[in-house]
Amino acid sequence: MSNLITTNGFSVLEVEAMQKLSSQLKLYVQAKNETKIINLNKQDVLTKLYALIIKTIELSGENKKYNLEANTIKNVAGFIYDFVIEHYKGATLTELENAFNLGLTGEFGQYVGYGAVTFSKFIKGYMSSQKREQAMKEWFKMQDVRVEAPVTKYFDQNMEITK
Repeated sequence: MSNLITTNGFSVLEVEAMQKLSSQLKLYVQAKNETKIINLNKQDVLTKLYALIIKTIELSGENKKYNLEANTIKNVAGFIYDFVIEHYKGATLTELENAFNLGLTGEFGQYVGYGAVTFSKFIKGYMSSQKREQAMKEWFKMQDVRVEAPVTKYFDQNMEITK
């Protein structure tokens, strides 16, 4: 019954399983523990995406080179929103932030500029990455609780009665 209690969206079992993961893999699972983009207010998401795009460009150190106009960034944010809603309905804002950060490090190959193509490449790369897949598999595996039955003749008899 304790599995019904949640911590920021995750059940106790899910949180316990997540805590057993390595710190590298935990990043991917923790990002799932928030409200999905599809369930958030569109304008709020667009505002956060706008800020995330600016932050990503600044982190790259290329903000002077790619001095994009506000309207261009709004268009890219709108494209990203539509792209995520269409292709990755279960995505969260933290997952997008992780995707952009990993994309900057070259995790998903070379990138040119900061338009819709680059950001969608970061998202695709993140969502289909082997590390993310491994993290999810290990997390689900650790949630598989197997109750070992006591081996007694009374247990066996009771099991026969319930059949």
